[in-house]
Amino acid sequence: MAEQEKKPLYTKKQLICIAIAVVLGLVVALAVPATEELSRNALIVLGIFVGAVVCWITNCLPMFFTSLVILVLFVTTGAASFESAFSGYINTTWWFMLGAMGLAAALSKSGLMKRFAFGIMKLFPPTFRGQASALQIAGLVITPIVPSVTAKTAMIMPMAKGVADTMGYKPKSKGMHGLWLAAFAGVTLFSYAFVNSNFFCYYALGLLPAETQASMGWLNWLLAALPWLVIVFVAMWFLIGRLYAPSKEEAAEMDKAYISDQLKALGPMSTTEKKCLVILIVCVVLWVTENYHGISGAIVAIGAVAALLLSGAMTTKDFTGGVVWDMLLMIGALMGLGTVFSEVGINAFIANHVTGIVSSVSSNPYLLVIFIAVLMYVIRYVYTSQMAILPVFMPILTPICVAAGISPWVPAFTILAASATWNVLYQNTFAMQGFAAFDGDHNVEFSKLSKMSYIFMAVNLAALLISVPIWQMMGLIG
Repeated sequence: MAEQEKKPLYTKKQLICIAIAVVLGLVVALAVPATEELSRNALIVLGIFVGAVVCWITNCLPMFFTSLVILVLFVTTGAASFESAFSGYINTTWWFMLGAMGLAAALSKSGLMKRFAFGIMKLFPPTFRGQASALQIAGLVITPIVPSVTAKTAMIMPMAKGVADTMGYKPKSKGMHGLWLAAFAGVTLFSYAFVNSNFFCYYALGLLPAETQASMGWLNWLLAALPWLVIVFVAMWFLIGRLYAPSKEEAAEMDKAYISDQLKALGPMSTTEKKCLVILIVCVVLWVTENYHGISGAIVAIGAVAALLLSGAMTTKDFTGGVVWDMLLMIGALMGLGTVFSEVGINAFIANHVTGIVSSVSSNPYLLVIFIAVLMYVIRYVYTSQMAILPVFMPILTPICVAAGISPWVPAFTILAASATWNVLYQNTFAMQGFAAFDGDHNVEFSKLSKMSYIFMAVNLAALLISVPIWQMMGLIG
């Protein structure tokens, strides 16, 4: 029997995309003249990054592989130090995600997530609209309670996946995508309305002048963000139900009796489920009270994995098989980009060129909000971490806004809301985590999820502009 012809390692399209990435990267790195503002090292970093973006967008190479390669190139070319390039892997958020993925794997394997999913379904109509509403509302409720978006994502995404499976939605169906988006909106997008529910909100608050920090406590932050929150919540609820509702062929609806029967069929909780539940409750309590005891959420998550392993609720095989290692490695690589950009002077270059434009539009709050939002939409393709964006732009915006009679909170919140996009997977670490927790490669297509990101950009801008007169009435804009 003739040996079957082996499939080529790369298709012609992939090779063309790789070639384009290499050529563009070399042009930026070596052909563009260096200046006082952009050194040769800065151009090399930009060239490597441009090549990586081409690979990420075209998917000509595995995304995690490209992410690791750029770190290696940063160091081997001498453009950046090892400490800067690999700084993402010593970030507490990265370790939090590792622990959260392990915890989610244990909860799913034990059957506890399935029990939770049926419990949620029982509270709302057993239809797509009912279950999507349940996930959005559940996310909104836990958002101000649990201070970490990573933790909330780890809890709700496996739950959303369980609901989708129970509703009988097939992989990559509209229903699957809709439930993912409802869960994502609940724990990620809505988190910016509560200062204590997202680390980036705390970080932004810490960059504001002392008097602004004193005036923007939990309640005042919520009141100022409330118009934006209401508009975004209603818009996402309507649009998800309209654009992602299952077709007649795939629509699934179950009566309450079916759900009750399924809960009964699960029987009493197993010993493993009870262990997982106790560990989850301890985690949630420690996450909620982090401000009081000071134990990092990352330490709690890693401790939970240790407890699961020691108690026998999870095996080493369960842990290694449940963690999405390629996605986790990619997230760590992207988290270090901000440090590299700062080291080579890219941050300072962007800051210098934005200052003049901001000054010219600061007299009109509507133009200011539009400019900041659109700038964030564009720059998020380069700055993959909100952590890197805030310290670059807030020192520029704060004095200009204060001089124009605008509270620095306004540009800070605009940056937070506008940088929540997920147009491409590498752009949003929370989206990457949610994609992995939902077993994304098998169940959803990111290109279909990202369509809602572009719609969110328009909704978000409208919500921010509608908020301007309310901010004026609150005295945030003079």
